[in-house]
Amino acid sequence: MNPAISIRDLHKAYRNGSVVTPVLNGVNLDIAAGELFFITGPSGCGKTTLVSVLCGTLNADTGHVEVLGHNLRTMSANQLARFRAANVGFVFQQFNLIPSLTITENVAVPLRLQNHSPSFARSAAADMLNRVGLGSKLHARPSTLSGGQQQRVAIARALVHQPALVVCDEPTSALDSETGREIMNLLTPNAGDSTRTVIVVTHDPRIQHRAHRIASMEDGLIHQSLHPQADH
Repeated sequence: MNPAISIRDLHKAYRNGSVVTPVLNGVNLDIAAGELFFITGPSGCGKTTLVSVLCGTLNADTGHVEVLGHNLRTMSANQLARFRAANVGFVFQQFNLIPSLTITENVAVPLRLQNHSPSFARSAAADMLNRVGLGSKLHARPSTLSGGQQQRVAIARALVHQPALVVCDEPTSALDSETGREIMNLLTPNAGDSTRTVIVVTHDPRIQHRAHRIASMEDGLIHQSLHPQADH
């Protein structure tokens, strides 16, 4: 079986006038379909840049990037936007909910981007919010919810269009231990589920045992890959 994500000799640098700052220095990585894959490492090591490239929100300088059977480096900006809308769900550390919308309207956004009807999008959003335990708050605004509840909304929004790839940036670092466990339960692919790949960028040691595999990054390279579940 081909991997869900295959990256070869990936390089990326940021340029500010004559100053060039290398960030990714030849990354090679395969991630299997259905894998819960964590990326750890110190700030500035390239984690966010790496996941931005594999989501198609940032272009690499050189290298091969194949995601879900698509060569991202040959796609136009419009093609990449359509690819993300159909295939990728994002969970941000700061939630990135739209304060003027209800949580149902927030969760419906990915479906509206795919041109689903408003009624279908609302219905699917309500169903997903029920699944994450927020069925009694469908008309609430984000500002009335706790941090853990807002993170549940963000996860519902990431999953509502059934993406094959979910990318999370520090989804539990600002949450208490119990809420963090609940969030990871929502994100973890079901046993035998080969359709959803989940990538988590995290510094949170409380959840690392949940990963199928952990990649450690430093200086723009992946230095080791661990299988923590083998010890549980």
